[in-house]
Amino acid sequence: MGRKGENFPEKKNVPEMPRIHDDEQAAEYWETHSTAPYWNQLEPVDFEMEGERPTTTRINIRVNSKHLNQIKKIAEGKGIPYQTMIKMWLAEKIKQER
Repeated sequence: MGRKGENFPEKKNVPEMPRIHDDEQAAEYWETHSTAPYWNQLEPVDFEMEGERPTTTRINIRVNSKHLNQIKKIAEGKGIPYQTMIKMWLAEKIKQER
């Protein structure tokens, strides 16, 4: 992610930002789209997080190389780090199993 005020190179054929009217619509759209093409159209905002930050624990696991490569490709397509993708999937699965 760039620093405040940093300009990103202009890309050709960049779609115009969609008009989003509520958080649900935003979540649905950004779930399947990357923000990367829109960097130059975004404006910085200030916000505060409420509550405590969840504690995390580092783990090491062995993963099938083909699976990891597929995860990396999917994450790259969404514009997020593959580790974040794995954490998101774990959280979704835990939520489903409750």
